[in-house]
Amino acid sequence: MSYSILKAPFELNFKEMKRERAYEYLEWFIKQIPERIPVLTRHLKQSQKYSSWNGDMSPGSLDLLGKWFCENVELRSRSSEEMSTLNLPTWLQPIAQIETVLTTMTMNFVIDISMYFGQALITNNPSLHWDLVTKPKNNADYQQPVVFDRSKRYVNPIRIIRVYAYEIADKSQGPDRLGELYRIWSNTLSE
Repeated sequence: MSYSILKAPFELNFKEMKRERAYEYLEWFIKQIPERIPVLTRHLKQSQKYSSWNGDMSPGSLDLLGKWFCENVELRSRSSEEMSTLNLPTWLQPIAQIETVLTTMTMNFVIDISMYFGQALITNNPSLHWDLVTKPKNNADYQQPVVFDRSKRYVNPIRIIRVYAYEIADKSQGPDRLGELYRIWSNTLSE
């Protein structure tokens, strides 16, 4: 069984997107969660090693998911075209030297695991909810789906899971990190 790829309904340029369009994306994103988590679950269950994973949103479910993710993160080389189109400010030039990026499949895993991670936070703490960061415009998470608490603290699951994927790739983090991230953000957002 192949892994179905999630495609956004339109180009995602959060900094330039009109607010109405950003909220359309948030609505679409939230509607994808009940569809994407079963996709992720079926994919894990294909492996006998992970057939017991049930995706029940429990904090403990993240431990086995983290182990699976560590075995499935892959990088690819940037094409010369990609390298030449990087137009970064001077202070970000070191990023332009990075020649590898996450594969398309790994980025799909990042999105689906992010949805699961965020939904697990919300399921286990009903005071949390999905919303957008609407200001300031120079915020790195501007107009992206994040999980907020009542005090307006938030976590961007996609950002932290993408960073975790790179940490897996460079072997600076292992399978336990996903559960640790959950505990850190669960405690931070429920204080």
